[in-house]
Amino acid sequence: VAFLDDDDIWRPGKLVAQIEAHWKDPALVMSFTDYRHVGIHGDDRGTCYEYWRMRAPANGAFARLPSPASTLLGRNIVGTSTVMARRDALWAAGGFDPDLPSSEDWDLWLTLAKAGPVAWSGLVGADYLMRPGSRTSARRHRYEALKMIADRHLPRVKCHWRDRLRLAARLQIGQAEALAQEARPWAAAAHHVWGGILAGEPRAFRDSLANVLTSRTPAARSA
Repeated sequence: VAFLDDDDIWRPGKLVAQIEAHWKDPALVMSFTDYRHVGIHGDDRGTCYEYWRMRAPANGAFARLPSPASTLLGRNIVGTSTVMARRDALWAAGGFDPDLPSSEDWDLWLTLAKAGPVAWSGLVGADYLMRPGSRTSARRHRYEALKMIADRHLPRVKCHWRDRLRLAARLQIGQAEALAQEARPWAAAAHHVWGGILAGEPRAFRDSLANVLTSRTPAARSA
């Protein structure tokens, strides 16, 4: 089963490459590729793996992702429109959880990653359309969903300490975004800074500081 969100576009060769990967490794429960962020005017905003500085298999090859559940807890690098999964594995996982207020896709990928091997590729298999404001609504619900999913999966995963820190950073930043939307800029700023520190990555810390400055602007305070 392959997924495609209505705003996204599969790139030529994506399906063929994944089908071949599953034929060669029938034990795979799912596979995914890199994807490119594209603005509404077609401007290139880089790929997911570039943003997270992930070193994926080169030349479009597929390989098993080491410690997939731990890796995906730390960084959700899976774009829904790049996923191909075994039908029986999806059935056993129960599909997307309708009770979650957000992030049902991340929850499902984690469930699959605990069920069997996962393959990934540096192939850019899809274009993801980034709409203005697409992540600004209901941030409190999104944070609550992230917390629920982390609490659900973390006790059942042998998680590397680095991925635990990344998950903690993601939760801090999610809380910060919710607080900023609720017009609580100083509390948001504190969580953003902690998120940047826990991530331990210069990019993440710069992003956190930028969000702190944004949250202190008059426009942000009146939002």
